[in-house]
Amino acid sequence: PRSELMEKQVNDLAQNQLQNEFIEGSLPYLFGYGQDPQGTWKEESFLVLGIEREWACAMGKKYGQNAIVWLEIGQEPQLILLIHNTSSQA
Repeated sequence: PRSELMEKQVNDLAQNQLQNEFIEGSLPYLFGYGQDPQGTWKEESFLVLGIEREWACAMGKKYGQNAIVWLEIGQEPQLILLIHNTSSQA
């Protein structure tokens, strides 16, 4: 979450909780992962089919993600940022 390295056990628990939300919502999903070009960093992810955009954003925020990738048939993928800079400008 929020680009911070978590203990494997904590991260696995969050992944399982997120997966259960998809199961409870009867949403089909596939496992995936993202990694850096050099292969030194890898993160598990889900491709969720049929999810509404608002719910996808809510789940991303709930689980502390900086962004999600959104794709609709016939359109280019979109990176949707979920974090906002809350610092005030002086």
